[in-house]
Amino acid sequence: MTQGRQPAGSGPSLSIWYPALYFVLSAVWVAASDRLARHWAQDPATFERWSTYKGWGFVAVTALLFAWGIRRAQAAQREASRHLDTLEARARDLVESSPDAILIQEGMTIAYANPAAARLLGASGAAQLVGHRVLDFIDPADQASVEERSAAVVHERPFPSTLVRRMRRLDGAARRVEVALARFPGQGSPALQVTLHDVTQGWLLQEEVRRTTAALRTLSAVNEALVRAGTERELMEEVCRIAVDHGGYRLAWVALAPGGDPARLAKVASHGAGDEAMARVGLSWEVAVRSDGMPATALRTGQAVVVNDFAAESRDPDLRERLRQAGWLSAVALPMRQGGERLGTLTLLAGEVEAFDPPVVQLLQQLVDDLAFGLTALRTREVLASERGFLDAVLQNAGVLIGVADRNGVLVRANAEYERLTGWPVGELLGHLLWERVVAPERRSAYQRIFQAMWQGPFPVVAGGELLTRAGEIRNVEWVQSALHDAAGEPTFLVGIGHDVTERSQAEARLRESREQLRALAGRLQSVREEEKTRIARDLHDELGQLLTGLKMDLRWLERRLSDLPPSEAVNPLVDRVVAASELADQTVASVQRIAAELRPGALDRLGLVPALRQEVRRFQERTGISCLARLDDATPEPPPEVATALYRICQEALTNVSRHAGAGQVWVSLAAEPPGLVLRVEDDGRGLDATAPGPGALGLLGMTERATMLGGQVAFTRRPAGGTAVVASLPMAAAPTEAR
Repeated sequence: MTQGRQPAGSGPSLSIWYPALYFVLSAVWVAASDRLARHWAQDPATFERWSTYKGWGFVAVTALLFAWGIRRAQAAQREASRHLDTLEARARDLVESSPDAILIQEGMTIAYANPAAARLLGASGAAQLVGHRVLDFIDPADQASVEERSAAVVHERPFPSTLVRRMRRLDGAARRVEVALARFPGQGSPALQVTLHDVTQGWLLQEEVRRTTAALRTLSAVNEALVRAGTERELMEEVCRIAVDHGGYRLAWVALAPGGDPARLAKVASHGAGDEAMARVGLSWEVAVRSDGMPATALRTGQAVVVNDFAAESRDPDLRERLRQAGWLSAVALPMRQGGERLGTLTLLAGEVEAFDPPVVQLLQQLVDDLAFGLTALRTREVLASERGFLDAVLQNAGVLIGVADRNGVLVRANAEYERLTGWPVGELLGHLLWERVVAPERRSAYQRIFQAMWQGPFPVVAGGELLTRAGEIRNVEWVQSALHDAAGEPTFLVGIGHDVTERSQAEARLRESREQLRALAGRLQSVREEEKTRIARDLHDELGQLLTGLKMDLRWLERRLSDLPPSEAVNPLVDRVVAASELADQTVASVQRIAAELRPGALDRLGLVPALRQEVRRFQERTGISCLARLDDATPEPPPEVATALYRICQEALTNVSRHAGAGQVWVSLAAEPPGLVLRVEDDGRGLDATAPGPGALGLLGMTERATMLGGQVAFTRRPAGGTAVVASLPMAAAPTEAR
């Protein structure tokens, strides 16, 4: 960067004043010396001698003056040289320490580069750049304009003072620089001073603002489209159009995945350079949605897949060139998800690299999330419309009455069955009070009170009622009332579902009547059976007992007479047979007594219920060997005979079931007075019942239940918490009147 320099003190002023001063001094000396020589010299020889002295003196003075002048000039030149060296060092330091890259370009080759240029262009040092062509660092798209600007500077044609161009570092990284060109004076061909100012960050910020603004504009337009959307396909096509027209993208396309399966992705809408560009690049929509592609990967992972530079990431140079010609330099695939459901993807292709930085991707993902919400809402709306039609069809063809009323009791919805049963057209019932036309006048006030009480819940409320038809017929309806709640949880509408049970009610009434008749008959048969058992037991005890007693006495008499005879072979067998017959008579008497007691326990008639139960418990324990504890209070009031008989028989049947089925080791029997009657409990620690209610095959359990029912009582069969079964019979002290009585 050093140039030819001129010493300080040289120039026009020095070249004029030194000769002028010398001329003046010489003229003064010649004139003065000639005058003195003529004055002092008396003869020519003396004058000549003085002239010689004068000449040599002039030469000496002149030499001294020239020596002094030369020394002055050399000192000034050295001072100027030191000053120029200082300025040059300062200038070099300024260039070397400049934050901007400075290049000296001779032709199109770099002759000098400062350290900032080495840093900017990715060189290890400035020397690495010397000899390189400047165009080696210029993006191919900008090389022609740089050559044009360089030629304009060299030939001193008008040109812009600065321009922003794309550059590539030695490592391939792209930068944006502001280029300033100026002629640089040199000894040879004209050179250029190139100043490069790195504006990458500012440009990136500006580009980010531009892309973000475009994304926001697209997001706003998509949200407006969501409101206007009519069908799913219209929505997808409108979103793709907005992405291209408002976002400035080259291509936008949506693929949906039935069932959320990435392998089933299929394109449903696109806009921009689509089919034609696909063919030019050598791709197809089937290839674009394959399982290892960007859309499928985004849907599978739930994360956006971004390629910000196809040229840098593609290993196929031919494919890179085709993508560049199609204008597809970067792309992003965004997953559409709603909650945990995978819906599809939105894929965008841009005509510039680095088009999808994180802020833009975040905005675009928000756009896709809104699109997913809108798509779900659209599908939900379609499903709801279908469901509404389906439910309306079900409502109209349900075969039951369905009505909806508000809190005031005004009917707001009714189905066709309502009209068919009441005879009133639905249009004439809607808007009127429920009880205004379909309830008998004398029951309307009561119906209104019941309706208001229903709002207190709990729901559902099951109730029966009478419905007055237009023809004046009364129909029995069984209603199930449910409430519809608002967002605050307050009931706002009452939904009634009614079944016409008129025929069923009539059948049930006949069935109840038949059942009561059967129960009365069963009660009568039970009474007759008990009476017959009592008579048979009395006959067995009185008649057969007396005969057996007489037989036993005769056998005892015969035994004593035979014993008085001398023992012999003829007598001894007779004695043995008489003794055996006597023992058999004893056993027969015991069997008769046992059978008579089972047919009708004498203790029940003679002593009452408590002693009879105590005796039954004792016999059960002796017969089965199962420990049986009786908790019986003698102070328990004695019930009527039919109640006492029923409780005793229930206890007998319960103990029989324990011995046959329970496998118990302990039984407890208790009787207590609990208003309005007596409660008998028979509990065991056995295996327990399989069900709490007796089945059709459990005749013993059904018999106990029927005995209690006929007398206005009930029997419950439950499992004990500690294991086993509890039979609890509750009978009133006064037997319920039946036809059997």
